[in-house]
Amino acid sequence: MHLFNTMEKLAEDIDGMFVEYSIENTIITVPISRYRYQNVTGYLLDKPQGKLIEFMSRVCPMDNTIDSMAMLELNQELFYSKVIIHEGYLKVAAAALYDHCTEELIRDMILEVAKVADDLEHQLTGADIY
Repeated sequence: MHLFNTMEKLAEDIDGMFVEYSIENTIITVPISRYRYQNVTGYLLDKPQGKLIEFMSRVCPMDNTIDSMAMLELNQELFYSKVIIHEGYLKVAAAALYDHCTEELIRDMILEVAKVADDLEHQLTGADIY
């Protein structure tokens, strides 16, 4: 499986956009509805366990108005993804060992990250920011 080809094909299938920034970094823009889109960044990371693929999408800047407990509890309802705080932002992320990934798994991970991030973004900000 070639990650970039898989992501590019997904972007074509869903009428999204795909940008390859580097060997380790890509972005796919996922249309959520007619007027809402969500950017999902894909990373290839070398970890002690092996090569890891991670998909991440920003929700909003993290501040004390966001109910951290509610975000942790939301993680119990998600299948592939999780809500995290990274670099001062509330984000949604999903990760898997690259050698275990299939095209279907990558598609499902990206679409879940995009949908959950967009739902949270809309709920917390009322806008389509990322």
